[in-house]
Amino acid sequence: MGINLNHSKIVIKDLVLPWSIGVFTHEKNKPQRVRINLIIQTKYNTKELNDNIKNVISYANIVDGIKLLSVSGHINLVETLAQKIAALCLSYSLVYDVLVRVEKLDVYENVESVGIEAKYYRAND
Repeated sequence: MGINLNHSKIVIKDLVLPWSIGVFTHEKNKPQRVRINLIIQTKYNTKELNDNIKNVISYANIVDGIKLLSVSGHINLVETLAQKIAALCLSYSLVYDVLVRVEKLDVYENVESVGIEAKYYRAND
């Protein structure tokens, strides 16, 4: 029995970063904590895996890319941030969809977080 194609999920859970995000003046004056969770769907040919990181999606590249986004300027909406993160993930040809959850952690005193969860797909050209 040969194994040819693997569909796998890369999970990045509870990445918390300071972010300049929000539409209100007080949100534009100082960064706030944002929690990011991702489920990235990938596929690759297991015959070409060869135990080499170059043949899969490295979660380190995704995390590093998100960290770069966090210092690239103010974003008004969590929806915009989710789109930017999805675009980063989908820029890798082995990724075919990504579930992105973005939560602001310091908005309300009695609420753990507020945010969105959205699924993004590779466009069929």
